Amino acid sequence: MVTITNETAAREQEVRVTRAVSEGGEMVWTKTAAGWSVETASGGHYVVSRDGCTCPDHQYRCAGTSRRCKHVLALALYLVRKGLL
Repeated sequence: MVTITNETAAREQEVRVTRAVSEGGEMVWTKTAAGWSVETASGGHYVVSRDGCTCPDHQYRCAGTSRRCKHVLALALYLVRKGLL
């Protein structure tokens, strides 16, 4: 079992925030019944809401914690820029 310290979790979250800011402007968002859909670099899609995401980072590292994946963070930035949040 891997133990993540608060310091490690904080560093990982800082990286997610940085990536959300730097990559978020390039993400294409589509509103769906389940939330928002964003295309992945490999051509797939993740379903994203303000509370979660179907990406592996969120599913395995962020779910059940206060951390958020880059997609959730980028969605929040997108919604603010569009005046929807």
